[in-house]
Amino acid sequence: MKISIITPCYNAAKTIVRTMDSVLAQTVSPFVYIIIDGGSTDGTVEIAKSHPAVTYVISEKDKGIADAFNKGIALSSGDAIGIINSDDWYEPEAIEKATAGLADSSVGVFHGALQYWNGSERYACFYPNIQMITKEMTVNHPTVFIKKCIYETYGYFDDSYRYAMDYELMLRLWIRNVKFVHDNTVIANMALSGISDEHWIAAYREVARAKANLLGETITAWKYWMWQVGRTA
Repeated sequence: MKISIITPCYNAAKTIVRTMDSVLAQTVSPFVYIIIDGGSTDGTVEIAKSHPAVTYVISEKDKGIADAFNKGIALSSGDAIGIINSDDWYEPEAIEKATAGLADSSVGVFHGALQYWNGSERYACFYPNIQMITKEMTVNHPTVFIKKCIYETYGYFDDSYRYAMDYELMLRLWIRNVKFVHDNTVIANMALSGISDEHWIAAYREVARAKANLLGETITAWKYWMWQVGRTA
């Protein structure tokens, strides 16, 4: 099982070294490690090009996060792909565990637990529950590894989504009976205040749109959106 890793980034000079170091520290090295940069001007590209974990760097303007994800997927080689953002980082055994989880030919997606951090302090750990994916995002995208043949069969990320493109893809794969396998140990770490955290109402709105489109339950989807907004506000 050969696994490629993608890191999309934009002006991430302050955080991307931790991300790249976590890839370098893997107990099983990635087949390739690709940095997809959106045209940074803060030295991110130079830092990435000099890092020993990185196979190659692409730096050009893109149409958003989903577009960056898709560029990386198209460039990736090997059997499966993991995507880790430039302010997130892997646990050392992430690729090793994903390799084991995806060894079964019937499995299309591996995922696990995600540890949130508030600065240097652990904040909360979120455990996956794929059975609840029709309600909301219960798969931790930084922990996800997907076989490339799954992308080729069911499609890449929908770039009409700015915040919930990962939810739309996970739901799309789930309702098409792609087999998910999970590990309840921490696979990846995330710093608080990611883009979906800052724009949570818009992210919830896109989740509702994905459910309405894929499940055909428009009224139910928007009622749940209103409940989520009330719960979070």
